[in-house]
Amino acid sequence: MKRTILILLSVILIVTCNACANNSVETESVVQEQITETSALEDPFENAGLPALFSTEGGGNPLLAPFFLLTDNSNDGKNSLNDIPYELFVSQEEFMAWIESEGNAYLRTPQTRLTDYPNFYSFILEFDIPVDKLREVLKEQQLIGIENDAQYLTDEEIETLCSLDEKRILEQFASEYTIVTENKGYPPSWVYLNPIEEYEKAGITSDMITEKVELFSVFNYNEEAAKAFEEKLSDFIGYDVTIGENSFEKE
Repeated sequence: MKRTILILLSVILIVTCNACANNSVETESVVQEQITETSALEDPFENAGLPALFSTEGGGNPLLAPFFLLTDNSNDGKNSLNDIPYELFVSQEEFMAWIESEGNAYLRTPQTRLTDYPNFYSFILEFDIPVDKLREVLKEQQLIGIENDAQYLTDEEIETLCSLDEKRILEQFASEYTIVTENKGYPPSWVYLNPIEEYEKAGITSDMITEKVELFSVFNYNEEAAKAFEEKLSDFIGYDVTIGENSFEKE
């Protein structure tokens, strides 16, 4: 299936994409500019008095999409809302203007709504893609994917997208790292940033957190951040947990 991966997230997630060759030069330039700008953004965790999350050395990287966003490409290779086949609907110029207008803060700030950052769902709403056209194009791409043994959206995924129901779409496409309640999702960064009182307000239960502890441990936390996260989750769950035991560099 011919597919153009959302420019920023393709770099962050190190995803290989089959984009049109004539897009590559402009794409590289925009990505470099936006990553440079992102590095200068305020750190919400530092502002909240929390330890810096990631080391910038030894493989650490603060630009980890699964940590900040509700959707990602790491869920066992399943389709992701981070894949935006924009060339099937709008021009590159229109798409790039939208991406640039979104800014970069969403790459350093926890997101809870699909409408809060660039993804296929917010793209559909932004460009007011008619449902009939959306379904027709995705069905055509599905046939191409089947014929070429490539990735494609299933009938269920297509109908879910065409429903334009944010809750239903989030439940279908949420990252395995994201906790979903109603029409909102809570990625690991939100859980780290917010006090446990906010967990309860969001409808997050101890069982939901328990299910994610192992997944939360895959990120390359600094040692202080890992300990702070452990203490918060342990207080909420009611027993000691370990986060990122092997993710930080030991002296």
